[in-house]
Amino acid sequence: MLTSKSPFSRFEPTRGQVLISAIIGGVMLIALLLAIFSATFPMAAQSPGEAYPLVSLGRALLGDYLVPFELASVLLLVVMIGAAYLAKARRSEDKG
Repeated sequence: MLTSKSPFSRFEPTRGQVLISAIIGGVMLIALLLAIFSATFPMAAQSPGEAYPLVSLGRALLGDYLVPFELASVLLLVVMIGAAYLAKARRSEDKG
């Protein structure tokens, strides 16, 4: 959305590119599924005031895992700023 490519241009990948992307996607899917199914989440004892187990997830993200959570947010912010910068540079080249 930020790169302002023409909707009329088409991308036609070669068979090698499709094969490589399918292999990488499959490996990542298997790794994700293994991580999900092998993870053990400690079930905290819920007090009567806590209706959802998401409270313990929120406490974990903002407690034990605060640094990785913040690093991921900073990384996403940098990526968005970089995409906006690249889109702006392409627009100025098109006008000139």
